[in-house]
Amino acid sequence: MKKYPIIILCLVICAATCCGCNKRVSDVDWTERINYYQTAYYCGGVTGLNVNISVGQQEENPVIDGNVGKLIPFARLTVVPLTAQYVTPEYTFELTGEKGKIAGKLIKEVFGSAFYVDLDKLDDIGAPTSVHVAYGETIAVDIPLENKMTDKLTHDQALDIAVREYADQLSSDTSDTCVREISLRFAGDKRNVDNPYYWYVTIATSPEEYMALLIDSQSGKVITKKS
Repeated sequence: MKKYPIIILCLVICAATCCGCNKRVSDVDWTERINYYQTAYYCGGVTGLNVNISVGQQEENPVIDGNVGKLIPFARLTVVPLTAQYVTPEYTFELTGEKGKIAGKLIKEVFGSAFYVDLDKLDDIGAPTSVHVAYGETIAVDIPLENKMTDKLTHDQALDIAVREYADQLSSDTSDTCVREISLRFAGDKRNVDNPYYWYVTIATSPEEYMALLIDSQSGKVITKKS
């Protein structure tokens, strides 16, 4: 009679092992759970006006539902007025790259004073080197651009740091019923392009349930952490 509890216990352990309810963190390919990451971040500025171009891959239909869909390339140019002089009704731009140019109009953000445009053909002109921003005959400025991600941590390295930092939490919920999505954003102070840049990493099961940390893009040091 005493053998039955032991047999039952063994069956429970085997079932838990087979269903993978507590996989090791090292057994999971976390790159398959990325829904957003950047590969380049070009910045520049003049007195009163800053510009940035964010380039990378993002989920085609961005919804945090535990199912990372198809990733598509993106490139967005953003112009940030810093003084009243540069707050205008509209802007035009001409972006110069290593192999060509793109020109067009910028769209004003619904909230705030920034302007933006999605660059569908950035690959055609190569790496951006400068941008000309204008408002009629009133404003016309040429802004050199620099890739702030040069010689910084890549998104893969930021991911490795985040997974190590949250190893205990992740090892307890890496079953198929608890799938997290990962976003890796390279960002800094949009009002001062010379300030430090960081990786902001979120590991989420829903918009309300997530872990997040801020990583120094140069040293890899974790600055802040939310569990």
